[in-house]
Amino acid sequence: MAEYMWQRAEGPRDDFEGAIFLAVPLHRKRLIERGFNQSEFLAAELAKRCKGVLMTKVLVRTRPTCPQAGLTQRARKANIKNAFTIRDLPDKCRVVLVDDVLTTGSTASECCRVLRRSGVDDLTLWCFARANAPIN
Repeated sequence: MAEYMWQRAEGPRDDFEGAIFLAVPLHRKRLIERGFNQSEFLAAELAKRCKGVLMTKVLVRTRPTCPQAGLTQRARKANIKNAFTIRDLPDKCRVVLVDDVLTTGSTASECCRVLRRSGVDDLTLWCFARANAPIN
């Protein structure tokens, strides 16, 4: 999947050299249940290819949320609101946020909101797939 993302990235990929790569995090409980975070695997591989830095404890999901699948766009936004925090992010850094699937954009938007509020002004989102939003 990372190879596919790498091959189809728009713009010069060397622009991301030295960037901090963050994966959309799972809550600790969900991570234990699943055993892995697929977005973190993608972020790790992409950081390596871009000569960037993977940071896994910076963007943190502070509370468990319901699965987003099956929720309306409004419910997704409410479900994810205030579910993330930032820990120890360097000042004036370039951040690449990596997610596996973007549906309504609620999760990515909330992550970006928290990152921007913490002072990140150079922020790029990379995701593997774009799913259709539910019709309700």
